Amino acid sequence: MADIKNPLPKVTIVGRPNVGKSSLFNRIAQIRKAIVYKEVGTTRDRIIQEVIFENKKFILTDTGGFTFEDKEQMFKLIKEQIKKAIEESDILLFVCDGQEGLTAQDFELAPILRKANKRIFLVVNKVDNEKIKEQILDFYRLGLDEPYPVSALHDIGVDELLNDVVKKFPQVSDETEKAGEVIKAAIVGRPNVGKSSFLNYLLKEERLIVDEAPGTTRDTIDTYLREGGAEFVLIDTAGLRHKRKIKEAVDVYGMMRTKEAIKRSEICLVLIDGYEGLMVDDLKILDLVIEEGKCCILCVNKWDLAKAVPVKKYEEMIYRRADFLRKYPVIFTSAKTGYNIYNSLGLIKEIIRNSQAKVPTQKLNKLLTSIKSKGPFASQKNNPKMLYATQTRVSPPLFLIFMNDPAAISDMHKNFIENSIRKNFGFFGVPIRFEFRRSKEPKGR
Repeated sequence: MADIKNPLPKVTIVGRPNVGKSSLFNRIAQIRKAIVYKEVGTTRDRIIQEVIFENKKFILTDTGGFTFEDKEQMFKLIKEQIKKAIEESDILLFVCDGQEGLTAQDFELAPILRKANKRIFLVVNKVDNEKIKEQILDFYRLGLDEPYPVSALHDIGVDELLNDVVKKFPQVSDETEKAGEVIKAAIVGRPNVGKSSFLNYLLKEERLIVDEAPGTTRDTIDTYLREGGAEFVLIDTAGLRHKRKIKEAVDVYGMMRTKEAIKRSEICLVLIDGYEGLMVDDLKILDLVIEEGKCCILCVNKWDLAKAVPVKKYEEMIYRRADFLRKYPVIFTSAKTGYNIYNSLGLIKEIIRNSQAKVPTQKLNKLLTSIKSKGPFASQKNNPKMLYATQTRVSPPLFLIFMNDPAAISDMHKNFIENSIRKNFGFFGVPIRFEFRRSKEPKGR
C-alpha cells in the first residue's frame, strides 16, 4: 500500500470563495503556482507546496472556496476535498475578506473549523489601508482569537503571520527536517484521458476531483507519495489542449501551469485514451515533453475499454504513427480497474536510474571509433569525422563530441550516433542530447 503521509507540519488555507486564498498561497510559497482569477471556484483541487520559512519546513495547501449555497455536483466535490484537507492538517489559516467585511458564510464556516480541533489562525486579507484595518475588530465576533490583518497582494503582515504559525508547529526530528531525494513525476495528457483518476487509484482515495466534464483539473496539484522505499512528488496537471480549443482565460493559465509542471519534473507520464488511440494532440504533448529533455513513459489508459486488441498489435499501431516512441516505454493501464497502475511507479524508478547513468569516456570513444566508417559515415564523401567524445551531464545525458566539421553533421548522422549509444549503453525512456564542437584533427591521421 502506498503511503501518502508526509511527516512535515501541514498548513492548510481555507475560506469561502474569492477572499484571496490563492493570492496568500502564492505569497507564502513565493511562486505563482495557484491560479489567481476573479471567477468564483477557480481553485477546484488541493494545491500543495513544500515551503521553508525561518529554516522551518512545512507543507502548504490551498483549497477551493467553501460554499454552502451552490448545490451543484462540482461544488459538492470541492467541499469534500476541503474536509479531507482539514482532517490532514496541523494548522488552519481561515481567510476572510477585510474589504467586504464579515459575512454569513464566514459565520457558518467558523464552527465547522472549530469542530476539527485544529490550531486556527484567523487571517483577514485585503487589509491595505488604515481605514480597513480599523474595521477588522468586527471579526472578533467569530470567536477565533485575534485576527491577523494582511494584504497578500501587497505583502503586508504575511511575515508576522508566519512567524506565529511556525511557533505552533509540532516537534519534528532532525531526520524529518532533512530533505530526502524525491522523484518528481508529472502526469500529463489531453483533457479527460483519466489523469486524476489514475492518481486517485495510486492514493487509494478521492484526493483529486474527478468529474466527467473535460477540464475539471485547472491547476497543477502536487501529491507526496512513498512506495517501495522511494519517495515521489506526483504532479497532476490540467489537460493540454490545442490553442483553438481554449475558450476561457483560466484555461490559458492552466496550460501555463502544466507547461511549468513539465519543466520542473524529472519524468512525465503521458496518458492517452486507449479507446481513442494516439491522436495528433497526444503527439504534440510527447514532443513538448521530449523537447524539454524529460524522461517519458507513454501510458495507454482506459485499457479496459480496448482490451479486445492484442498489446503487440496496439504497440505496432503506435510505432507506425510515431516511430520515435520505440525509445520510450509503453505501459497499458486502467485507472478504473487498477490494471498496471502500481507497476508504473516501478517503471518510473527504472527510467530515472537510466537517466542518471554515466558512460565511461574510454568506452564511449571505443564505440565512436567502431562506427566511424558505418551507416551514414560510410555512404558519403567528405564525411564529418568524430575525433573525441565525453559525457558532460546526466538527467538528461549530454554528449560532447569534437568534430573536424560540426556543420556537416546531419540528422541522419545524429540518429545513427544516438541509436548506437542506446544499443550499447541503454538510456531507454530517456532523451539524449548532443553538442558538437570543432576540433583540429591530429597530424598523422
